[in-house]
Amino acid sequence: MARDLARQWKVLPIFKLGNQLTVAIVNPLDMEAVDKLGESLSLTVQPVMSCLSDIEAALDRYYGR
Repeated sequence: MARDLARQWKVLPIFKLGNQLTVAIVNPLDMEAVDKLGESLSLTVQPVMSCLSDIEAALDRYYGR
């Protein structure tokens, strides 16, 4: 997942299995965000809940500021 896309949607990719990408997201019930992310990536997105501060810290650690 591209850094800009991850930061825009505030999601963190966890793992990919086949055509399914599991991502950490603040609100996994935000189906609009999940659907748009899936369309952008041409993947099925499986959301799991995480707090925003943890996602942002992980994005900074793995993608840099």
